[in-house]
Amino acid sequence: MGGEFGQTSEWDFSTERQWPLLQFPFHAGLRCCVAALNRLLGSVPALKEQQFSAAGFRWLGLSHCEESVVAYQRIGQKGRFVRIILNMTTVGRTNWTPDIQGKLKWKVVLSNRIDRKQKQVQLTITSPPLAGLVLA
Repeated sequence: MGGEFGQTSEWDFSTERQWPLLQFPFHAGLRCCVAALNRLLGSVPALKEQQFSAAGFRWLGLSHCEESVVAYQRIGQKGRFVRIILNMTTVGRTNWTPDIQGKLKWKVVLSNRIDRKQKQVQLTITSPPLAGLVLA
């Protein structure tokens, strides 16, 4: 309890959660990010269908592991899928092309770093450090 906004102490049933933390940008931002992830999970079937089956998951572009960039695909029951790309370092990537085959333009479903007004992205990516991108 309280993890959705980055509470600084362990949850205790006898005390209230640390709501005043939401006045700080980091905690408010974390709350918005968790809310966006929850909405995404509820609206994109590929993220929850087949979640306990190997048929619902596929690694993509494993040649980028030395760059600490992870890419994978979640596959729904009707064959619809989303792709997730995670830059897990403090190093940004400029004009970076992941080793992923398929269509060249993707709809940005969720990003923790890309301008929210950007609706599509080509598979040449400029990724800030520690960024996550969900594409459909």
